[in-house]
Amino acid sequence: MSGNAEFLSNWRSTRGIEAGDDTDGIANKAKTMFSAFTDRVQEGYNSAYNALPLHNQDLDAQQEPSWFKLSRFERLVCFFCFIAGSIVCFGLGILLFPVLTLKPRKFAMLWTLGSILFVLSFGCLQGPVDYCKHLFIKSNQLGEIPSFKLLETKFSYSFLDIQPTSKGHLLVIPKYHGAMLHNIPDEFLADILPVTKKLVKALGLEVTTPDEDGYNILQNNGRIAHQVVDHVHFHLIPKRDPETGLVIGWPARNADMGELSEFAKELTAKLA
Repeated sequence: MSGNAEFLSNWRSTRGIEAGDDTDGIANKAKTMFSAFTDRVQEGYNSAYNALPLHNQDLDAQQEPSWFKLSRFERLVCFFCFIAGSIVCFGLGILLFPVLTLKPRKFAMLWTLGSILFVLSFGCLQGPVDYCKHLFIKSNQLGEIPSFKLLETKFSYSFLDIQPTSKGHLLVIPKYHGAMLHNIPDEFLADILPVTKKLVKALGLEVTTPDEDGYNILQNNGRIAHQVVDHVHFHLIPKRDPETGLVIGWPARNADMGELSEFAKELTAKLA
């Protein structure tokens, strides 16, 4: 009898361990799957957040200055209110479809209202008038401006400037929309200079002495710094003679060494 009791006791404890192992395995698998799912959701959210035109530099069309006096938060509230309204309309149309089949006019009204609210939601980000121009005016559509592609990578795209200051004047741009340099992620910026270096060699500008042909690499940020297009771009401008290429003035002046020293300390503290 004691032998049977010992056997049953061992069997129960063994089953408990196996059940615990199975439970742990299932829990680990579920945790891994949930972690992968949340990572994908986070990546999708970040991509959508970066792609949304939340600033007046974020769209190709001209934005309405008065509309952009509204704060980013206010425009986002309008955006999500319109999106929520469109979801409600679409949801009601789907849920009440069996009933609305007998009243097709009401179904059409619900679906149309949802579609209008969805379109208007993006108008909240840019400004309603210019958003309509962006949608319907032909000159704003892709392909209107010619592009002579030179080199394309995962992170960048380069093409000839259609208003060159010298032969071989070209542009290198990141495949990430940002108005200024500090808006661009590091992995995109890390690709720019190696691509530019390849283009320098292709243009025959790989000179060996300072007295030979040269070139300038130019990148502007802000209207006061002569930026016209609100997407980060790098100019590669060959300089083969004094008349063509980049012509600039350089209003240099002697600096106060004490002021420079203090300013260097201030910047170093911010970089730490």
